[in-house]
Amino acid sequence: MTIKQLIGGKVALLTANGETYTFLHSESEFQNMISDETVLPCVYLDMPMKFKPVITSSGMYQMTYICNVLVLFKSELGDNDTQQETIFVKAQNVVKQLLISLENDTDNVRDLVIGEVMQVQNLFDSNMSGAVLPFSLRIINYEGVC
Repeated sequence: MTIKQLIGGKVALLTANGETYTFLHSESEFQNMISDETVLPCVYLDMPMKFKPVITSSGMYQMTYICNVLVLFKSELGDNDTQQETIFVKAQNVVKQLLISLENDTDNVRDLVIGEVMQVQNLFDSNMSGAVLPFSLRIINYEGVC
């Protein structure tokens, strides 16, 4: 399983706020170019993917992925504080559901470490606001296991 498959699968199951979410996986510069055409709400898995390879004392190869996920909703440049706060609360609900889903996936995920979530307003100078979720995790590697 790849990190894209793992996160994409989790996004496909999201039901936070009673909405369905588009999953995208691309570089930040490409996100800026396609932002006007994106079906919102969406969840971006940022590229390039960073990972830290480790050889364990038993000789196993492990990779810890360092991820940034953007949770984005439609907004307007002229949104007032109440409208913007509604978007932030919706983004927090998605972050919560995604993290709980990852934490509970004991068949595939180990060592989930959550960073500080940041609210973003009118990202890419566009009509999208939400949250940036940094985290790291290790996908369990069953290759070579008898």
